[in-house]
Amino acid sequence: MASSEPSSWNRRVLPAGAFQFALIAGVTQLKTAANALVLSRFESQALPYLYLLGALMTASLTLLPRGRPDGPTESPGIL
Repeated sequence: MASSEPSSWNRRVLPAGAFQFALIAGVTQLKTAANALVLSRFESQALPYLYLLGALMTASLTLLPRGRPDGPTESPGIL
């Protein structure tokens, strides 16, 4: 028999869903504004190359050596 009280799972779903919605909405707005800024300064043909540059930078950061797993920080030291 189901109880009328909301379980702890139900109390956590609404804030988590609201956070996900706000995060996705914020990223969408930020990407739209960033693309508009790039297009206002450069030609539209530059956008694919800028995306490739961003992907290459991200890939190169993932290849940096990490600190010791038991160290105080596990982030790359260069950052």
